[in-house]
Amino acid sequence: MTALARTHGEDGARRDATPWRHGVALWWLIAATESVNGSVRELVLVPWLGDAAAQRLGFASACVLIVAIATVFAPWMRATGAPAQLRIGALWALLTLAFEAGLAVAMGMSRADFLADYDPRRGGLMAFGMALLLFAPMLGAWRAAERGGHPGLAMALSVARIHAMNRAASLSAAGAMAAPPTLASTNGVVVVSAHGKAMNR
Repeated sequence: MTALARTHGEDGARRDATPWRHGVALWWLIAATESVNGSVRELVLVPWLGDAAAQRLGFASACVLIVAIATVFAPWMRATGAPAQLRIGALWALLTLAFEAGLAVAMGMSRADFLADYDPRRGGLMAFGMALLLFAPMLGAWRAAERGGHPGLAMALSVARIHAMNRAASLSAAGAMAAPPTLASTNGVVVVSAHGKAMNR
């Protein structure tokens, strides 16, 4: 009886740890995806649309990607119930904040500039991004359940929307200019954080 109880306890502990392990793995996927999204914004959209418009478009596409990832992997994450989903969302937000702060220090960004990205009064959007990360697991689980266990369709549609948005922005900018600007080549490496700052290292 004791051995059986111990086995059940170990199985329960593994099940309880599964959402956390999967949540961390998904955060790495989100971080990688958002880094690519930020690079595309800085290297493609900013030269054509300007910084303000590119930031808004990039933020919108980032939100779509986060929700799409949370939706596709909701069954695999196994965070059942709103409290568990909010805990995973809080983990994502804290990991993102730590990553952004570390990257800001590595790039030599001042504290004032870093905090400005989190201040909506100064045009910062990262506070809204943190709120989305907090609720993304809950929203993803709801959307996955709504689609009857076929979340892959949500990812395909989301990616298609992002490509359409970027394509429309590119065509609009190309039509408004006689020739698209040429990116100046540098010997540095462009480092892009999730909130869109870029520096030549």
